[in-house]
Amino acid sequence: MRPRLATLLARSHRERLAFWIGLDAAYATIVLLAASDGIGYTLRLEAIGPREFLAVPEYNPVLWLPAVLGAGAWGPAAWVNTIYWLSAATLAGLGLARLVRRAPGGPRLDREEAPDPGPVPPARDPPAPAADPPAPARTRLGE
Repeated sequence: MRPRLATLLARSHRERLAFWIGLDAAYATIVLLAASDGIGYTLRLEAIGPREFLAVPEYNPVLWLPAVLGAGAWGPAAWVNTIYWLSAATLAGLGLARLVRRAPGGPRLDREEAPDPGPVPPARDPPAPAADPPAPARTRLGE
């Protein structure tokens, strides 16, 4: 039986690398698009007086979903946008890692399906050290 979190575990270094590169690239792309004038937001000028105008940003609802829903793009709730972007980038990274897992030439075996290496031979004791050579026979001096 596979554990529920097994889908979050990488099966190879290639898959880990694909996830992190995918996450980084997706996050950088989302942030660059969200910060680009005309793509992530447009500035609309509103007249607040006879010669005074106020630039009001209109956010792209896909890139700035929390801001459109009321969290605000700046201020104390701005971290919600970052969490949203990281979540989207994580999904993109997971998708790329899944593609690498299924790509031809990649690892095909699950951890549970690894082949059995067979019986393990018993460990051998190291050879006993050689005995010291016999001592020469004793002789008497002068004989």
